[in-house]
Amino acid sequence: MNKEEIKKLNLNQFFFTLVWILGAVILITSCSSQKSWRDYQIEYAKLKAEKSGQKIGQYSVKEHLIEVPELGVRDRCTSCHVAMDDMQMFDQENPLKPHPMNYLRDHPVDQFGCTVCHGGNGETLQVQKAHSGNFRSGVLVQISCSKCHQQESLAGAPDVSHGKALMKKYQCVNCHYIRNFSETKLFRPAPRLVGIGSKVNDKWMRRWLKDPKSYLPNARMPKFQIEDKYIDALIGYLMTSKDPVVEALTSYPEGDVTSGKGTLRLAFCITCHPFNQKGGKEAPDLGRIGNKVREKWIVQMLQDPHRMQPQTTMPHYNFTLQQISDIAAYLMDEFTDWEMWEEDDTTKIPVYWNNEKERVEIGRKVYKELRCANCHGLLQETDGWIKIGPDLSFIGDKSVDEINFGNSTIPRTLPDYLFEKIKNPQAFATPENLLKMPKYDLSDEDIKDIVLALLSFNSDTIKVEKYRVKSVKKPLYEPPGEFGKLVEKFRCFSCHSFKGRGHNITYDLSLEGSRVQKEWLYNYLKLSYTIRPILTIRMPIFNMTDEEARILTEGIMHEMVSPKIPKNLESRLTPKLVEKGKQLFDSKGCLACHQVGQRGGYVGPSFTQGAMVGDKLQAGWIFTWLKNPQAIKPDVLEPNYGFTDEEALALTAYLKSITSKNKSNRSYEP
Repeated sequence: MNKEEIKKLNLNQFFFTLVWILGAVILITSCSSQKSWRDYQIEYAKLKAEKSGQKIGQYSVKEHLIEVPELGVRDRCTSCHVAMDDMQMFDQENPLKPHPMNYLRDHPVDQFGCTVCHGGNGETLQVQKAHSGNFRSGVLVQISCSKCHQQESLAGAPDVSHGKALMKKYQCVNCHYIRNFSETKLFRPAPRLVGIGSKVNDKWMRRWLKDPKSYLPNARMPKFQIEDKYIDALIGYLMTSKDPVVEALTSYPEGDVTSGKGTLRLAFCITCHPFNQKGGKEAPDLGRIGNKVREKWIVQMLQDPHRMQPQTTMPHYNFTLQQISDIAAYLMDEFTDWEMWEEDDTTKIPVYWNNEKERVEIGRKVYKELRCANCHGLLQETDGWIKIGPDLSFIGDKSVDEINFGNSTIPRTLPDYLFEKIKNPQAFATPENLLKMPKYDLSDEDIKDIVLALLSFNSDTIKVEKYRVKSVKKPLYEPPGEFGKLVEKFRCFSCHSFKGRGHNITYDLSLEGSRVQKEWLYNYLKLSYTIRPILTIRMPIFNMTDEEARILTEGIMHEMVSPKIPKNLESRLTPKLVEKGKQLFDSKGCLACHQVGQRGGYVGPSFTQGAMVGDKLQAGWIFTWLKNPQAIKPDVLEPNYGFTDEEALALTAYLKSITSKNKSNRSYEP
């Protein structure tokens, strides 16, 4: 080896040694600048002394070890996070602040540890190692709830619960199988398509299938990104499905537009149906219904909505044929976009197929290939098929190596893939890997919640039975006999809930039989009115027959009762109690919210509008409500005054004295 080579070797060794020394210095400096668990414990002791105003005494600095053998937990996390359950430290930064919310109340750290929810490496005392691997913080911790909790809705995991609710709303299970995730079989949002050729015109259908939101901005149906020729074929196939009853309807009374408008208002259709995005959100938007459907289909739908759409939430209104004709005439006249109609009428459609038979057959294959029946049902009973989408039961376990990212440039992680897949499904499509998932117009926040829900579908579950919280599914309440048939006919569950079933759009009827008087209920079912002065919405007028109103009244008075609400309390009400009750009514300022005659507020129900409170409510219910309103309705605004039994009975006596027979109490006089 010559001198030049030796010189070069020595120079290389010098630079290597210098780099090694610099790296070591940086590492030592970095490590020394980070606080240790001992530093945090000493700092915590000083802060506690400052907050309490006492001198710091002898503080024992030691490692904290939480062991829960059943869960495989050996966590030293609280060696740094010493203020885990100290509410005085909320103004500090981690790790010297308490755990947020009230999770530790239900999950004591000594019984669960930390890593069972947060993941990571709980045994180490080095921050980087502790917060490595599958460590979760922030909203990601909600993914861990599924280890023990099988409920689809969980108060402690609001983002994951919202994601699951969205998956139910858009019925992801119609295409994907998800273990322990229930299907929504009651009242599907997608209409049945049998007979659609008698319902809609093909020009509307072309616009709708191409992009539902271009016709209806609040449409729930996603956009299927398919070629125009296949849309044309699908139209050809769908239009072959005719409804013989609609086709046979050749004559009905001429409708009156003005009368139809009035009848529609009395039916309060806007409570559920939006009209050009104004109104309810529970049913399809009728703002351009004239562009979509044939008038005689509307006539048949209003005559028997449950034959046309068996799973509809729409009640039967008992309209006369003339009323139906009037409504149909009004809808077709008022809610047709004539510019759109003319545009559709003048647009020339290319001829894509050799003949109609070929067009229909291709359309049938498209309907089957896109699994349209998973939401809309089959047009032909022989066309059954299985779900098209992949099984999502353990999607949270999927490794990056298993994902086909296509030509996309997104980060190669499972959460990023799921987010992009939902936001833009075709981002991963290639000529060799055609994708069928449609595009949903969801906000980024909604997509993030769905991603969290999907990540919670994994195999990481707690096997120890005592830690597992199972969802208890009670059988749905089925109203008996003729009462049950009328509940279904008028779709009471669409707006009301009772005995754990139905929707909470309006009042829960579970205690209605203990709340109201029989005569009032019968009259209200026959002719409803606005209960609260501040609200204009009321129950629709269903045009019930006397017998229907009687059966519903009897059923409610028998089924919707509680043994906790006393009966026949009226016998204990005396004139002396009435006078005392009026004094309490004045002193508690009840008129601030309730009306008596022409005086009072608008927040609570009126005691004299529509019906006198004494004619409407039962004494036992008034008494029970006054004792503790929140026990009956937890979110009610009315305060709990802590009335004694005697005070509640006196107020009950006064309210029961406000009747149609007692003229002196119909108007308020201080």
